[in-house]
Amino acid sequence: MEGQGSSYFDPNLCYPADQVPEEIKKATRELADLCDVVLTGETEMRALAFLPRKGSAIL
Repeated sequence: MEGQGSSYFDPNLCYPADQVPEEIKKATRELADLCDVVLTGETEMRALAFLPRKGSAIL
């Protein structure tokens, strides 16, 4: 839409992939769901169980 920007989110995970607390995973996924673009690596994506949703991009 004209006049609206896109929102970007980089979770910058600071935990080892196998030690991310569930509350961090949940909160991070909720925040990512509000964004148009999530900037993340493959390890973060797996650790946080990110799934692309229609109209968004995970890079």
